[in-house]
Amino acid sequence: MAWEYSEKIKDLFMNAITNEKDSHFGEIKDADGMGRHGSITCGDTMVFYFKVKKDDKNPLNDRIIQTKYKTFGCTSAIASSEALCHMIEEKQMTPAKALQLTNQDIVDFLGGMPSQKIHCSVMGTEVLKIAVADWAIKRGVNLQQLCGDLEETLHDDEGKIVCDCYDLTHNYIKRKIVELDLKNAEDITNAIKAGGGCGLCVNRPNGLNAILQEVWGVNSQNNNATPVSGKNFDELREKIEHVFKNSISSEFNKIDLVEIKGNKVYCVVTKDQKNKLEEHLRTNIDENIIVIDV
Repeated sequence: MAWEYSEKIKDLFMNAITNEKDSHFGEIKDADGMGRHGSITCGDTMVFYFKVKKDDKNPLNDRIIQTKYKTFGCTSAIASSEALCHMIEEKQMTPAKALQLTNQDIVDFLGGMPSQKIHCSVMGTEVLKIAVADWAIKRGVNLQQLCGDLEETLHDDEGKIVCDCYDLTHNYIKRKIVELDLKNAEDITNAIKAGGGCGLCVNRPNGLNAILQEVWGVNSQNNNATPVSGKNFDELREKIEHVFKNSISSEFNKIDLVEIKGNKVYCVVTKDQKNKLEEHLRTNIDENIIVIDV
């Protein structure tokens, strides 16, 4: 089943990949602000550039007059990148004003987005912060004065890695939990992808649920099941594959199996098929199995 994208998302995506004149895909060689977020080795990544019209008296009055980006990612990631550029350029925002944009502003501009793709809009606001910090340092603007957590953003890569699959640190995850009011592991996965790979970081010591408890002071209501231990992965895979191999005459025969990673089964399914398949696998194989539509 394909993702249900808004017309705005599809239009911006097609403009970008066909290099239409209003596309912002590209690079600014002498950018006044530049930021990078994500990793091409483990997921979406974006580089964002902007050029300003400088105010001779007060750098806080600089106006962003040109934006560009280079994004490696899905339809939503590219459309979110375009949306960010459009919103900033159309109003020729100051860098300080641009910092007020939220990922929800990007989602609204795009006419909505599947919940599993919200992390694409978050990537846009994250890379914007880093680019504005770069501009501020060049222009001698105090980061703390500009935005309270701007300097903290620059240190997100420091500290212990919590999610190995997406190379996300404790500092970054904790900051986003607070900023986006994330209440459980599923919220975190949808917003920043942490926990969306092997799932082992969800319940491990100092993992996602531990950080949630650290932030909110109570046990989180985790919607992700406990991952199966590594030693059982091969046996689990064999049993799951057996279900698909023997489903020719069953209700699962039209489901395309994409991948099995630990206790997560990635396949192309409708919502109804997903619920039925997950219930079947949990009842007959392991109660911790999670079915994920791709």
